[in-house]
Amino acid sequence: DDDIYGYFKYLNDNQPLAIALYNTATAGIVLNHGLVNRLADLEKVVAIKNGIGNPADSIAMRKMCGDRIVVTEPNEAFYLWDAAAHGAQAVYGTLEVIMFGNQRDKMFKVMELAQQGKVDEALPIYKELEPLRDLLGEVFMAPLFGRNVYNLAPIKYWMELLGYKMGVCRPPLAARADEKDKARIREVLLQVGAITEADVAAAA
Repeated sequence: DDDIYGYFKYLNDNQPLAIALYNTATAGIVLNHGLVNRLADLEKVVAIKNGIGNPADSIAMRKMCGDRIVVTEPNEAFYLWDAAAHGAQAVYGTLEVIMFGNQRDKMFKVMELAQQGKVDEALPIYKELEPLRDLLGEVFMAPLFGRNVYNLAPIKYWMELLGYKMGVCRPPLAARADEKDKARIREVLLQVGAITEADVAAAA
């Protein structure tokens, strides 16, 4: 703990930028609450993305140090309840703001209504995004939390369907998504209207 604290204390004291912490098991160490509480006292530490896959941990952390830093639970699917019931201020999350494509305005609307405590009004819009959430969970989040693997090849294909030029992944990751994942991604994005058949053809 002292080594990690010392590292961020050095950054705090020797550069002008704000610091946002990222708590994730894929980094090889999870920051405990006592350490986060100490780091929250550093002037330039302003936020933490608590990406350990446990919303209850983020809620507890926010109660402990949310008066000093913004504590974000990066799971967009949880934000409606987190904001309305637990005072969440932001989603410092994964890829939804890009991956939802032309449906992203619905996500922003849900966030706006959640901040206002209008859960009943937000819920129908929230549910419209479920197929996209489920797909992101299937091709990216499940490998991340199940195997500590950033499964980026399917994400790159998804983004190509949205019009971004992505290229291949570097080793040791798979260079390209397999055909099963590609078919699943196309199916869901077409189903919800996030892309058209022309987008599929352009990404071929």
